[in-house]
Amino acid sequence: RAGGANKKFARIFAAKTKPYERQMQNGTLDEAVAERVMAETYADAVIIGWRGVNDPEGKALAFTKKNVVKLLTDLPDLFRDIQEQAGKVANFRLEAQEEAAKN
Repeated sequence: RAGGANKKFARIFAAKTKPYERQMQNGTLDEAVAERVMAETYADAVIIGWRGVNDPEGKALAFTKKNVVKLLTDLPDLFRDIQEQAGKVANFRLEAQEEAAKN
């Protein structure tokens, strides 16, 4: 989940945006830089793995930070959907309930 109890997300996001604080406050941060910072934050703190992701030639794409960032920046609509889903608490309640039921 992005935000909420994901302290790692907040910590990494704060560290990655620190060099750009002034630009963010002034509203002058380049959109490409902002998107890259967010993609790197998701790669480090939100996306924990994948299956069935292929490169343009159809070969399996290894799950690495570099590949996650590239995928998110190359496919902005996908990234927006991931951001939306990662922000919904309801998507994570079911998982927590299933884990509690196992215990």
